[in-house]
Amino acid sequence: MKMTMKRTLMLWGCLLAACTTKPAPVIVTEPTKPAPMQEPSVATVPGDPSSAQVVPGPDGWAQAVATGPDGQARVVVARSGTSLQRRPDGPLEVLEEPLEVPSEPMDMEKDRWEETLKEVVEGIRWSPHGTRVCLLRLYKRGSDVAMFTLASQPPAEVKLDLDALEKAIEERYCDEFKMGRFYYIAPKRWIDEDHLEVEFSGNLVPKVVSKDVSSSEVWGNYSGTAHVEMGAKSGTVKGALKWEPLKKHEVL
Repeated sequence: MKMTMKRTLMLWGCLLAACTTKPAPVIVTEPTKPAPMQEPSVATVPGDPSSAQVVPGPDGWAQAVATGPDGQARVVVARSGTSLQRRPDGPLEVLEEPLEVPSEPMDMEKDRWEETLKEVVEGIRWSPHGTRVCLLRLYKRGSDVAMFTLASQPPAEVKLDLDALEKAIEERYCDEFKMGRFYYIAPKRWIDEDHLEVEFSGNLVPKVVSKDVSSSEVWGNYSGTAHVEMGAKSGTVKGALKWEPLKKHEVL
């Protein structure tokens, strides 16, 4: 009987211990939230002129590389000329001859080149699918658009008929003004693979100058945009032009 009671007490002790022992706490953590998706920076979007990188060239002068939408083809702008490179390790195919750099002391000449380089690179526009690329062609008193197609090798220049812009300017302002010394055309953006928007600007000289003006030159500045429709070998202005208000100022 004593042994039975003892075993009974031991059994009850074990049961009580089991009931009073607390289970190990379960730590519940919030699920890890994924890092938010970030939009790519404008400076890293292939094909955008702001994605161009300026790097030292093999001749010690700065050069710029503007990569196309496929991330492989790129335009290289250097003192030796502007070239197309269809892949990073591929050969250079010349698009434009070297730009003229004024004969100045080396430091001033390099500064002038870097300013020109920046202006040229800002004028590079790749089409959305990278089948065409347009460049800004600089002149002493103006600029123009040069278009190239990658369908051929080497790339062929696409003829752009932009005479309609000059004619429209003359028709709009010829009663009061005559054409000035500056005439700029620059690529603005691709609407789609076959339509490019360009911007044009320049100055006008009034045909009649008031005697109250101390200077013989009074300039009127005009600007606007136009759509260019691209074909396989040519591009022409299509649709109505968009005009900005004419700005006038005096050169005293």
